[in-house]
Amino acid sequence: MNHKFLVLATGMAGLLLLPIQSFPLSWTVPGVVAQTVTSQLSPEQLQKLQKLAQSITVKVLSGDSGGSGILIKKEGQVYTVLTNQHVLAPGKSTRIQTPDGNFHKATSVAGVNFQGKDLALLQFRASADYAVASLTNLATVAVNEPIFAAGFPFDADLSQPSGLTLATGQVLLVPERAFKEGYQIGYSNNIEKGMSGGPILNRQGQVIGINGIHADPLWGDPYVYEDGSRPTDALRDLMSRYSWGIPIQTFAQLAPQYASVEALAAGTPTATEENLPPIANDVNNIAQQITVQIDVPNTSHCKGSGVIIVKQGNTYTVLTAEHVIRETEECDRKKLEIITPDNQRYLVDVNENTVKTLPGVDLAVLKFTSKLSYQVATLARHDLEKKGGLVFVSGLPGSTVANGKNNRLFTIGTLFNKEWGSISVKDSLSLTYGYELVYTNITEAGVSGGPVLDIRGHVIGIHGRADGEAVVDEAGSGRSMHLGYSLGVPINTFLSLVTKVGIEPTQLRIYTAEPPSLTESETQSIKLSLLKRVQKPNNSNDAINWLNYGNQLWRLEQYEEALAAFDRAIQIKPDFYQAWYSRGLVLLSLEKYSEAVEAFERAIQESQEKFALAWRGKGEALINLQRYPEALASIEKAVALNPKDFLVRVYQGILLQAQERYQEAIVAYDQAIKINPHPWAYNNRSSVRAKLGDKEGALADVNKALEIDPDYAESYLQRSYIRSEWEDREGALADVNKALEIAPNYADAYYSRGLLQYYRGDRAEAIADLGKAIRLNPNNAYFYYSWGGRYSNEGDNQEAIFYYNKAIQLNPNYAEAYYDRGLAYSKLRDRQSALADFQKAVALYRQQGNTFFSRQALARITELQRTPSAVEPANVTLYEGPALNTTFQSPGKISIEIVEIDSSSRRVQVRIAFSQGLYGEGVFEGLINQNNVLELFGILGTLQAAGFPNTDVRLEFLPNKTIKGTYSIYAGAHDFRGRTQNGEFTASQVPTMSKETSLASSENAEVSFNRGYAHHSQGDYTEAITDYTEAIRLKSDYVEAYLRRGIALAQQGESQKAIEDLDKALHLNSDLLQAYYIRGLIRASLKDYPKAVEDYNQVLLRVQEIAGIGVQTEINAQTKILTIVAVTDNLPAYKAGIKTGDQVLEIDDKSTANLSLEEVVNLLRGKKGTQVTLRISRPGKGEFKVTLTREPIVNPQLAEVYYNRGLARLELKDKQGAREDLQKAADLYQQQNNIEMYQTALEKLKEIQ
Repeated sequence: MNHKFLVLATGMAGLLLLPIQSFPLSWTVPGVVAQTVTSQLSPEQLQKLQKLAQSITVKVLSGDSGGSGILIKKEGQVYTVLTNQHVLAPGKSTRIQTPDGNFHKATSVAGVNFQGKDLALLQFRASADYAVASLTNLATVAVNEPIFAAGFPFDADLSQPSGLTLATGQVLLVPERAFKEGYQIGYSNNIEKGMSGGPILNRQGQVIGINGIHADPLWGDPYVYEDGSRPTDALRDLMSRYSWGIPIQTFAQLAPQYASVEALAAGTPTATEENLPPIANDVNNIAQQITVQIDVPNTSHCKGSGVIIVKQGNTYTVLTAEHVIRETEECDRKKLEIITPDNQRYLVDVNENTVKTLPGVDLAVLKFTSKLSYQVATLARHDLEKKGGLVFVSGLPGSTVANGKNNRLFTIGTLFNKEWGSISVKDSLSLTYGYELVYTNITEAGVSGGPVLDIRGHVIGIHGRADGEAVVDEAGSGRSMHLGYSLGVPINTFLSLVTKVGIEPTQLRIYTAEPPSLTESETQSIKLSLLKRVQKPNNSNDAINWLNYGNQLWRLEQYEEALAAFDRAIQIKPDFYQAWYSRGLVLLSLEKYSEAVEAFERAIQESQEKFALAWRGKGEALINLQRYPEALASIEKAVALNPKDFLVRVYQGILLQAQERYQEAIVAYDQAIKINPHPWAYNNRSSVRAKLGDKEGALADVNKALEIDPDYAESYLQRSYIRSEWEDREGALADVNKALEIAPNYADAYYSRGLLQYYRGDRAEAIADLGKAIRLNPNNAYFYYSWGGRYSNEGDNQEAIFYYNKAIQLNPNYAEAYYDRGLAYSKLRDRQSALADFQKAVALYRQQGNTFFSRQALARITELQRTPSAVEPANVTLYEGPALNTTFQSPGKISIEIVEIDSSSRRVQVRIAFSQGLYGEGVFEGLINQNNVLELFGILGTLQAAGFPNTDVRLEFLPNKTIKGTYSIYAGAHDFRGRTQNGEFTASQVPTMSKETSLASSENAEVSFNRGYAHHSQGDYTEAITDYTEAIRLKSDYVEAYLRRGIALAQQGESQKAIEDLDKALHLNSDLLQAYYIRGLIRASLKDYPKAVEDYNQVLLRVQEIAGIGVQTEINAQTKILTIVAVTDNLPAYKAGIKTGDQVLEIDDKSTANLSLEEVVNLLRGKKGTQVTLRISRPGKGEFKVTLTREPIVNPQLAEVYYNRGLARLELKDKQGAREDLQKAADLYQQQNNIEMYQTALEKLKEIQ
């Protein structure tokens, strides 16, 4: 491998593996005030409700089981009772015990079809007069509002009607879709066994639902929607912690003759603007119950927060930050006051028994006593801080105490993983005194000591610090400015020290399982719900308020609004350097780097050049502008001002490395590692040592990075570069595969694997990996540039120029791309284009401070200007014949061809191709010496290609236009031992031939197709169509080319031509679903709705016919064995325990060796209900067979097809069909968490209705 590759692959793009913008975006929203629920009933009202519940709730006794029921109707002496179906024992008689203690024989009501809902109606006769419940719908309650659940727990005395329990709680979640058995009300009331069938009451005593499922059920899976789909993992986890009931309106719709008009009316809980999405709402409710304020009586500025963690009898223990209870001159903390969620105040006399601090960390505990009951927090003992994720902070800022009540601050943000967090802080001093958690949540004074919570509401840390600056405003008041992130002490640190303050772990509530991951849709939903709470300063002339407001908007990615806020702060206070700095950060986020430089320079000027962060920001902007010498000067100024800033030390190393000042770069990385032994710094130092030829040092550094973080994918990629450089290509491939295992969407790793595959001779795999890399990161100029280099090595300069053009289009300052494109133009004898490119390369290299390469470019210019080129295309095939490899006893072939001869410089280009099972090819240059001899030694070895032997070629140019030559091959393919064969040949000069590519026409077609795909992905439809047309010319049955050309033509508005191409694609492959779908869209655009519906029908017909086992397979590039790469939940393979990584050796006794993926798919698919047998090999288990029954494969991506067919049917006045399609589309969009399209489909449904 060319050593230059290592530099480029791990150069500026590779070294900046952490984004150049050092302040990641966040979703923090300050000022979200969470109020305690205030609509509680008075004791008198609660007593009245208890009496009402007693009068309408009955016991239901059926066989050995039973439950509760609700008296809902009376006709004469016949009473009707509503209960759950699961309360009734099949085949057993049923009795009902009424509120007066009497028992009545009950019969089931016939003629009501509850459609699988967990509902049942019973009737009994009685002469007594019993109360009947008032039924209503969910519109009478609001989320978080109190509700009351009644019933008779099994452990109550069945002979005593007074055994009724009335549990209080809140409505917490009402999903838009009900579960299969009709359950749709999620609530916090504690439902015990035996309360099933009992009423759920609103504050007015009206029945809104019926109990049925208690929290944390021990068996079954009730959380399945009626259509068979399931909630997300995080939502299901939340649902399992709630009790669940069936809305009365569901019952009323199925049995209207037994319900009131009020119950029939459709209704959902009232949603106020303050409602949060379910997961955030749950955490907020928990946080409200466990967060307390810690105050110094009769002061306004000595406030903090805490969290209740222990209850023993009437004594509660609160965990807080040590500095919250620390004695200072301003705060006399000999007496403290704890204010609980119910606004009760408890005085604490500070002494060694009531207040204790933990050694070496900013944590303390204090105790108070109360006869009232308060909720105790659950502490999370897991490693969320290693992975990062969404977190919440709860606390009570002193500034928001009003009207005698505590207005709590509840904010959301992103917890950085440990590696990210450690480099995102202001400097190394931020992470002292036990602080390790770094998160984006905005916090205020008074929130210190409050809990940091995960998405389950479990405490993962204690908040205590925030990076920023403290200033004194014009009024002389101390103020804080938000310029950095918030920090906390991990709860794991507390747990490791807890016994030192007299608390035993058994006294704590500890939960060890990690919370499930949120989907992107769930995260976005939480973000949007909090965005509207950002409060804009009202006509304020307070610059600090505008600065903090802008900071909030910036973290929410509201860049233009943030910019306006910072501009307003600057307008009020033109010398406000922190506002200029913040303005620069926003411009960095907007990739307006030149403007960002200007903003940072103004911040530097207004701070008298003493604000280190502004120098760092300027350096980051200049790096993005590729003005490396200026960037280095700025970064070194930041180093001088703040030598403890890890990030600027790493930037310093990167910039020195870019200027090939390698020893200085090592020193910079050494300093970075002293500040923070981070894998990023070790990784980059490894790349420098590799450049210096220090293989052992390079490997030691990258291995140290992996020791620190075994899941640091970038380090596996770096180690693959090192191993590839030193010939360990199998090890390199294993490392790249490991990187992709950790990070499946790692574009750089796909690119690098593509190169390794290319050099192994596996061209198809190489092209596939390159395509994957470009699809994952279509704006990576280096991918195009380096692939251009591959074509240049093969002598295909036209194709090389195409890729260099793409690289330059993406990065107009790409000096290397201009230089290499200049070389390609030179070889094509386009002197003017070559000169222009070399001149541009000189200018860019000088701008970057790269003297060595600028001189090389100047030399090329001089060479071009010296004399006109005498290059002549030769295309003389000198030799083509067998080459036997005796080491492996495998036949091979070698071909030697002269491509060009430059008579003025006596330079010759020779193409040599060698095959030995594997395939290698290269174009090499040499000079004819004084004896008219050209010698090329070890030329294929310079390809660094796995499995290619070295080949020496000697050519003697004779006077009679005859060339005499010899070649020798040194085998074997992996160890280069021993001479296996020599060859001699003689060839006469022949007339110039047209240039023939060494690739087969089908491979040429693939090249043209890939080039078209690249154009297509960039929106260049005209060029894409040209390339697809060339691919079709070379391969007339190229289905994918017809399909893609049809799409491109449609995007250009040439609908009829597009349809012709799609017709051709379908003629070649009648099961091409995408072709039917695209053709349907085109026909719909032409208002040919009947034909459009036909096309959509073809898609759905074929998909619905598909039955399989629910696996995705690929042929492993390394082992060449068919391997399971994905298993779909709840389908046959999943149920049978098939795992990712299992190797499939046989399908129905047919070996998978040499099968194509298409053949594999055909074998795995079949009719619903048929069976397929696999022979599996699994590491550690050996081989085994498993027989699976095929099931229909449901594809949520069909939402688009249903949606568009629904629109077409609507145009055809088929309202019923349109309604069915749009409802199906809405359900599928919801499964995808595509909220926008889900809502769009619902809007269309409303239009129909």
